[in-house]
Parts: sequence; C-alpha cells; structure tokens
Amino acid sequence: MPQYNIQLPAPLTQWGGEEEFRSTLQREGGWVVRALAHSPWVTVELPGRAGDAGARVRSCPGVLSIELDSSCSNCQPTSTVAVRAGSSPVTWAAAMVGAPEAHRVTRGGGARVVVIDTGLAPHGDMEGASIGTVASLVPHEGPEDQHGHGTAITGLIVAQGQHLQGIAPAAHVMMLRALGRDGEGMWSWVAAAVDRAIDLQADVVVMALGGDDESAMLEDALASLALSGAGAVAPAGNGGAGRLDFPARTGIPLVATAVDREGQRASWSNWGPWPASPDVSAPGVDVPVLAHTGGYSVMSGTSIACGITGACWSLVYAAFPGLRSALAHSVAPDPKEGGEMA
Repeated sequence: MPQYNIQLPAPLTQWGGEEEFRSTLQREGGWVVRALAHSPWVTVELPGRAGDAGARVRSCPGVLSIELDSSCSNCQPTSTVAVRAGSSPVTWAAAMVGAPEAHRVTRGGGARVVVIDTGLAPHGDMEGASIGTVASLVPHEGPEDQHGHGTAITGLIVAQGQHLQGIAPAAHVMMLRALGRDGEGMWSWVAAAVDRAIDLQADVVVMALGGDDESAMLEDALASLALSGAGAVAPAGNGGAGRLDFPARTGIPLVATAVDREGQRASWSNWGPWPASPDVSAPGVDVPVLAHTGGYSVMSGTSIACGITGACWSLVYAAFPGLRSALAHSVAPDPKEGGEMA
C-alpha cells in the first residue's frame, strides 16, 4: 500500500485544519501514519495504485506538496573483515584525527549525540558508555541491531577501550533505529528520527545513510534540526561518482568523504564540484570497529568517515557547552527584519 509524505501549512497538531484533514483522508480510505512535531509534514497511507491514491490525497485540505515515500539505505561498506582486537585500543583512525591529544581537553562529556542507523547491539567494549534512548522508528522491529552497521558507528564514538576506544568515549549517545535488518529504510522513518532528535536535545546527529531519491520531508526536518543549533553529519556515498548522495547534497549536513592511512581519498568515495562537495575528509578505509556479534571487524566506507566526523564534532560541542544555543541564535529568524540573524 503506497505511503505519501505531505506538506501542510503547519505541523499537524498545531494547525487549525487537523480535524478536517483527517476526516477527508478517512473518507478516501486513508489514515495518518506519523506526523512530525517540528516540521509541517505527515506521512499517510492510502489504498490503491500509487498514481490514483496520490490524486486522492491532493483532495485533502491544506496540502501544499506531496511526495511518494521512497527508500534509502546505509552507505553499504565496501568491505567488512572479521579481526581480533589490536594490542592498543587507540586505532590508527583515532590517532590520525588527533583523538589522544583532544582527550587532554575533553573526552566528550556533556555532548549529546544521536545516531540514526540500524540499531544497537550489546558489546563488551560498550559497557560503561553513557547510552540513553534506544528506540526504533522501523515498523514492527525493535531497536536491537541485527545488521551491524549501527553498532559499528556507535562504537567509533563511545567504545570504552577494553579493546577499542571511541573518539568521544564520555559523550552521551542515543540510538534511533531508522533502517531495517537489511540496512534499508524509508525517508519518512529517517525524517521522524531527525524530528525526535530535536526533542532529545541532540548536539550532533550522525546519519550514515543515503540514497539517489530525494525527500523534501527529510530536507525540512534537517533544516528544523539546524535551527535547534544541532549539527548533522552525512556520508558522501560509496559509488565513486562525481555527485553526492542525498541528503549530503542538500548542503545542510556536514559531509564526510573517506581517506586511507596516507590521507588519500578512496576511489569509491563520491565527490562533486564545489559547493556540492564533501566538507571534510576522515579515515574510512580498513578501520577497526565493533561487530554486533560481540567481536571486532575492519570496515571501509564513507559511513565510517561519517561516524568519525560526528565523534570529532561532539568533542567540539563538549569543549564549548554553549555552542548549540549560540548556533541556534545565529540562524534564528529575526522578527524585526524577517530574515536571518547574523
């Protein structure tokens, strides 16, 4: 049954036309699946063929735009190899970005990081980590990681160092699962996770995922996140193309591309001409990560670079506790001028 993301004049619960919208949708045989709290978007389900159902959705009052909900995935790693833990919990990737030196100033305490991924599995190297909300936005699936990608990304941030140490081991991490056990998801699930990250007062949102299809719903959710003063990080993509994946190409998230030990861009890492180009380079080739089965792996991909970038950014938020409120103030609309504040 097709699902549609619909833009309304205001968030559904704040809009005066909610009752009429719901009743009209119900007469058409449809219903609201989810509604964002910070952006004027709802996801609805309607029986029938996509084209016919879409035309019926447009009959509902207040509809400004409509998109067919489409799929996305994690930036599938180019390789994953099981390994034993190394002799030092500080990986070459952590050393390359200067994590040991940064830890003389901060280990990430006070920073709030939301990871949007495939969920989180228990791991010995995660014992002692500050982990809060662990929830799933994937219908009929719980928050535990059955894929491995989410556990790997989370470990890059807050692994405690029994055998592998994260770059911001004292940060507070929350996992919002928006990708299924196959690593696939829908843009509406991701947008709902971004919307919830605002309620969780996230400083940094790490979303190591992407796709070819675009979603105005997710783009608006990311814009609302930016207005809260939080920063989102997204990967460039692993297709080796001269064009970034969505949502990296929106210009809202900080975009990470992958480099190897010598600092050379991986041949499979997407790139693009400025301004639709990666913002930062981070280790993403043969990086040790936690495996969701309890062991360790070596993984490559721009999603690994995305996780490391998000961890580094959380150290910045930890070192400057007022950063999120300052950034929120800097992009808030100026009521006198009707524009943005400098």
